[in-house]
Amino acid sequence: MELTKLVYASSHGGIEEDTLREIMQDSRTWNEQHDITGLLVVGEEDFFQVIEGPRSKVAACFMRIMQDSRHCGIHVLLAGPIANRSCPDWRLHEIPAPDLTSTMIDRYGVDGEFQPHRMSKDQIEGLIEELATAV
Repeated sequence: MELTKLVYASSHGGIEEDTLREIMQDSRTWNEQHDITGLLVVGEEDFFQVIEGPRSKVAACFMRIMQDSRHCGIHVLLAGPIANRSCPDWRLHEIPAPDLTSTMIDRYGVDGEFQPHRMSKDQIEGLIEELATAV
């Protein structure tokens, strides 16, 4: 089984708390059934998500996301095979963007803000590593 990681950013344009809870519950259930792990950073307007698991399952998960009308402007930021999962114990761990520390924003932000669409590969990988070990 080849493990794969896919990282994307999308716009939700402002999401209601009830809608976010529904997404999280449905996603965690689906991820449990399909051996997917990862994390979701929720900003005021954007999502930043890490999806890890068997390649075919990651692809199926991402296809579900692409067909979900609550996501707009989806951009794959990073994708490829991995030796180990960054988030092995999280079916989908939610992190509100305001919970990112100022140190994280200084290290991985762009122009002092969390802007996933503008992050470099090194910034993305560093942020994932830091988020996975911070909790």
